[in-house]
Amino acid sequence: MNTGAILNRINFGMAAAANRVPGASLDRWPDATRLRAAPRAEQVDGVIASLLGGHASRETREILTSGVHPMVAKAAADSSVSMLTSADSGSDPAMLDDDPPARRRQRMGAQGFGTIPELTGLAQVVGLALGSPEFQRR
Repeated sequence: MNTGAILNRINFGMAAAANRVPGASLDRWPDATRLRAAPRAEQVDGVIASLLGGHASRETREILTSGVHPMVAKAAADSSVSMLTSADSGSDPAMLDDDPPARRRQRMGAQGFGTIPELTGLAQVVGLALGSPEFQRR
């Protein structure tokens, strides 16, 4: 799957978790009340059990636990590689990456969903889970 499709899938999940998709509301999910006040590890386990059929790869579990949007992490890693390459070639690495992570998230955007707020807690776990390959397979 290409990165554009992955980004759209994750952005849809984040938009749904942020109540930006008509008819979708985290508050209507029966497990939300119980999990909202739970520790992060319990939230991740509950979301995997309920939304991903109890199965998640090690990578997906790490993303849900850390809360790092995988496309932002990939963009940062790609940027670091570019900076290292340019430093070796004598270019100014600062010229290559003047796009801080917060602005990059907005630029990469949620196509068709408007600007999605920075999600935290259960909404973040749910949004990332809805964008995961395991959810797509279900």
